[in-house]
Amino acid sequence: NKSLDFGREAILEKYVYGSKSLFEPGSGYHYSNTNYELLTMIMDQVYPKGHASFYTFRILSRLGLEKTYYKEETRYNDLYNRGMANGYIAQSKEGTLVNATDLSLSIASGLTGSDGVLSNVLDLYTFFKSIIDGDIVDRESVAPLRSIEFGKFGKAIGLSGQHPGYTTELWYLLDQQTYIVCQMNVGESLLALAESKPNYQVVEKILATVMD
Repeated sequence: NKSLDFGREAILEKYVYGSKSLFEPGSGYHYSNTNYELLTMIMDQVYPKGHASFYTFRILSRLGLEKTYYKEETRYNDLYNRGMANGYIAQSKEGTLVNATDLSLSIASGLTGSDGVLSNVLDLYTFFKSIIDGDIVDRESVAPLRSIEFGKFGKAIGLSGQHPGYTTELWYLLDQQTYIVCQMNVGESLLALAESKPNYQVVEKILATVMD
């Protein structure tokens, strides 16, 4: 529904203003898109060139991520116009796929801090490795990463991101000291996202193919 308002103020008005916090500051951890909205609002006030410039110079340029683009950069729109991979969602239980690229970009246009980044596998590997190695954040910040067991491949830490039309999996196998980076141009529908789970089976199949 392209008539939906995905702007910052609409999101904060609906999900943040007047809501109680889940816990006292410093006493717990819970991922929240809306908290990134608040964080970027603070960054725009205290960082002279704004949060987008901060991302570019402190993360993208520092790590040499030449194929990663944030939505407020000119290159972001240029990439879309040059033929970025379309993303698809299942429209029905039968698995009929529909193109969700415009919907995905529409949502990304309103979300700030938690959305609006385009990248490729190699840049994602570089970024994720820098997190695991403690290069751009301290090692204590790695603690909230999800921890799971990938069968015979052992324990892994990482994260899974889903968006209408797109899915990304980033995992680090502790015993093998191996990184798994997976991008797919198929993602969950908006209604399914709330109950979605990481694509563990997909990752396990990749591991079995590459490492067996």
